[in-house]
Amino acid sequence: MKGKYEWLRGNRDKARRSWQSSLHEAEILGLSYDAAMAHFELGYRFENREHLEKAEAIFSDIGAEFDAAKTRELLEPA
Repeated sequence: MKGKYEWLRGNRDKARRSWQSSLHEAEILGLSYDAAMAHFELGYRFENREHLEKAEAIFSDIGAEFDAAKTRELLEPA
């Protein structure tokens, strides 16, 4: 939530750091969904395909099909 808050306030660097910190903690704690959401936010907000691909893979692996489908839509060519 802090990442979104900073993003909406226009603090892009703080938002990136927040999502990267969330990703790091989620990976340490084994929180797959939270890691996927951090990847998603980093990919979506900063137009980073690698993060979106990681998010989609994790969502698919854990059965979060709605989130996986939403992420796949962003990965499709425009």
